[in-house]
Amino acid sequence: MYETFYGLKERPFNLTPDPKYLYLSEKHNEARGHLLYGIKNRSGFVMITGEIGTGKTTICRNLLNQLDPDTELAFIFNPALNPVELLQKICSEFGMSTNATTVLELTEQLNVHLLEAARQGHNCVLVIDEAQNLTPQVLEQIRLLSNLETESEKLLQIILIGQPELAEKLALQELRQLNQRITARYHLKPLNEKETLQYIAYRLHIAGGSRKVQFSRSAIRAIFRFSKGTPRLINAVCDRALLIGYTKEVHAITAGIVRLAAKEVRGEKIGQRKRFRQAVRRWIPSPALVVAAILVIVIVRFFATPMEEAARELGIFNAFLTGETPAAPAPSAPTAVNATVQNTQGLEKQVADVLVNSDAARKILQRLMAPEKSGEESTGENLALRLASLDPQVSLQGAAAALMHAWNMAMVGGLPANDNPDSLVAFAQQNGLAAESLIPALEQLSAIDLPAFVRMRAADKAMWLGLMNVTATRCTLTAETGQTMEVTREAFRDHYTGEAVVLWRDPAPNTQTLFAGQSGKPVAVMKEQLRRIGRITPDNTNDIFDKKTTSAVSRLQAETGLSVDGIAGKQVRMVLSSWLGDKDTPSLTGKKPQVQALAEAVPPTVDKKEAAAKPATAESAPVSPPPTAPAPAAPPVEKPAENPQPSLSTAPEPAPLPPNALEGMVPQVKVQDLPQPEPTPNTLPPANIDTLKESTPPAPGSPPLVPHE
Repeated sequence: MYETFYGLKERPFNLTPDPKYLYLSEKHNEARGHLLYGIKNRSGFVMITGEIGTGKTTICRNLLNQLDPDTELAFIFNPALNPVELLQKICSEFGMSTNATTVLELTEQLNVHLLEAARQGHNCVLVIDEAQNLTPQVLEQIRLLSNLETESEKLLQIILIGQPELAEKLALQELRQLNQRITARYHLKPLNEKETLQYIAYRLHIAGGSRKVQFSRSAIRAIFRFSKGTPRLINAVCDRALLIGYTKEVHAITAGIVRLAAKEVRGEKIGQRKRFRQAVRRWIPSPALVVAAILVIVIVRFFATPMEEAARELGIFNAFLTGETPAAPAPSAPTAVNATVQNTQGLEKQVADVLVNSDAARKILQRLMAPEKSGEESTGENLALRLASLDPQVSLQGAAAALMHAWNMAMVGGLPANDNPDSLVAFAQQNGLAAESLIPALEQLSAIDLPAFVRMRAADKAMWLGLMNVTATRCTLTAETGQTMEVTREAFRDHYTGEAVVLWRDPAPNTQTLFAGQSGKPVAVMKEQLRRIGRITPDNTNDIFDKKTTSAVSRLQAETGLSVDGIAGKQVRMVLSSWLGDKDTPSLTGKKPQVQALAEAVPPTVDKKEAAAKPATAESAPVSPPPTAPAPAAPPVEKPAENPQPSLSTAPEPAPLPPNALEGMVPQVKVQDLPQPEPTPNTLPPANIDTLKESTPPAPGSPPLVPHE
């Protein structure tokens, strides 16, 4: 109904378990691995459980569609059967013709068929969906089917798929024999917020791309709050939101549209309203009980925690640092130390709890993982471990100092109050810069071409780092104050949460938002900037925000991941300021904008009569270089092709992605020290200026580092 309006080939959020729409998150990939292990190794029983709508059936269908022709499949999707009916259905699915009406006859005929299939080299698989509806009697009959085997292997591989109630049913005393025979089991959990965003982007990509549809940041959050990460609910609310957007004739799906869609999906609540006072008395405990509970928690926390446990944890780290073995270690101490010596990833698992809860342990781990002070960069560290060793507050301070230094600005407004994006925006404003909170992909940050705060995540810890440089293959991030680490683009994507705060200098902060139909000097100034970067033709010199200007602004927004509405607000001015910036404007990609030659070819102002009388020539033709790949001053370096993840922006339609295109890779990290800054005149006292210095010194003749009023 709405496919043509949004430029889609088909509906991307159908509720049917279409295998081609399977988004393989880390959880779904693990569940798929358990199924594949059971089928290939003929291990007997495999059980996959999960809440309603988490994608269990879709994973199973996707895997079964990829099985080789030698696999015979019996798929039971309606298990509300008695033992005889179940055996008859299994025989029918395997293509057997039988008139037997008893369990014994059906079992014997099925055994003959399985033996013949094994002789021919075939693998027989029985898949039972919605297995939580099976009665204990039928489950016991299924267990007896697993006894059909030869001396060396099972004749029938059985896969049970169901809701969590299936695991509860197998825990019954009369089913303990079946429960013991399940050799592989996995519980599929819902998606988190980041995976929800990637899930929506992936399905839009498979349905034909997101050229004409975009979900805002607040809309994604609203979808996650409603669905709690359940794919079926995500499909339902997204499909309804697209329908509402179609009826309203809008291409941008907002949080308001999502809330309206969720209300329609959920339906109105029917029932008698309870009085507010009665509800409060029923659910809120008495104040005395709350105070007593708080006192108990405080006493247990500060007086009942054994001190020897903390000493044992620190002893493990000290033993590892010195290489000594404790004289009388606790049972778990040798395991932790040996695992750490053998494998760095083992260290991360053994001391994860200590690292999170103990400041002393965290400092020891940072000292352990610190690079040698040499001119060569270390290449042996893992990004996840490196991020886990960072203190979020210290990394935020280092990022703030590095970004202010990149702008050649003194930090006069203090550090950010907290790690909220609004706090980072306020920090920039206090220090004389503007800032925009965005949710761009790495390619879109490269297109904007300004250093930025980026939120990174390792395990359950999130922190802000500074993204200082991006090349064809690598990214440079800040670490502690005065240090940076170099990571691959793939490693960055694996730990990047999608949140960024881009700092920029706003030369005209009082400029109003411009839109189609407006006219005047602000429009003329913006159009002059668009002419300089070749986004509008040289003869378009009037001061009217016309259709061509709207189209140029929309293309600029699409390339940089902004909301595509054709309206020139602060974010559009930020991109223009970056692309037209002078030598004092830092560059994320390290390349100068391709606007100098263009500005010489296209003067800022063109006389209308002269332009009309003078024919256009090849030299005056507009040039439209992509801002994401400006011409370098040095000889060009060949850039390897990349396949970025699908995005919710209106960027050109990417190439088709394989089902596992979003799987993570093990990142590698390089750590290097930044050179210490040299004294500069007219600076604030050292106590008020962060001493972080860029890895490359400032160009000769650059202005001194001075505080911004």
